[in-house]
Amino acid sequence: QAFSAYNLFFRHERARLILLSRSGRSILDHPPANITADELRDFFETNPLQSAGEHGVESFTELNRIVKQNWKALDRRDKEPFFEVAHVLRTDYYCEIVRQRRMAERQSESVESRLR
Repeated sequence: QAFSAYNLFFRHERARLILLSRSGRSILDHPPANITADELRDFFETNPLQSAGEHGVESFTELNRIVKQNWKALDRRDKEPFFEVAHVLRTDYYCEIVRQRRMAERQSESVESRLR
């Protein structure tokens, strides 16, 4: 799936807020930290999506409000790693789609040639 920079930020922030909440610290008092694209890639490779409902706030609406507020508070430089990783993932995603379509076309052609 091709994620946007905000989607990636949301996933990262959600995991970060869960960890803060579990440690007993207020999620409202800890703004997002600066992160590099390499750190972000490592994070997504080692942290699968959390289960729904595990966000340490009263509701998903509240979580969404906090994450949106944190995203808006970042300047373009701090958002750049999320845009960079999103671009790489989007490129990989579309390359995979093209590869799968070509493979399906070859299989279709192979079946057609055997039927002749």
